[in-house]
Amino acid sequence: MTGLTLLVALHSEGARRLTLYESEDEILKLGSKANHRLLHPTYNRWPMLGSMDPFTSLPHFNWHSDSAEDVIGEIRAHAQADYNDIIRNYVKKNVTCKKLSRGGEILDVTYWFKVSNGLLNSKVNST
Repeated sequence: MTGLTLLVALHSEGARRLTLYESEDEILKLGSKANHRLLHPTYNRWPMLGSMDPFTSLPHFNWHSDSAEDVIGEIRAHAQADYNDIIRNYVKKNVTCKKLSRGGEILDVTYWFKVSNGLLNSKVNST
């Protein structure tokens, strides 16, 4: 959820050189079937004031405390209804980051692509 929220927030501020790498074949797959797991947006701020507020109060994907399955379902529906173009253009699925290294102004990213036979291909990209 963090990556998708950050992607949409940066895009809304005008950023266009963005890529979100999703390791699964669909967004927010991890935890999407976890009906037994409660997600609460603010409990990690306890004991600060407002730490048990049931809503995130974020400008994008303002979700409330519920089961992981319901929260992810709600965010997926919202993402597909309101941000489908962003997801289509800036999210690369079936990709896992393997290593990040920095050499001065250049960031080298090594990532894996899942391919149809289940093997992983490695590629290095310098930006």
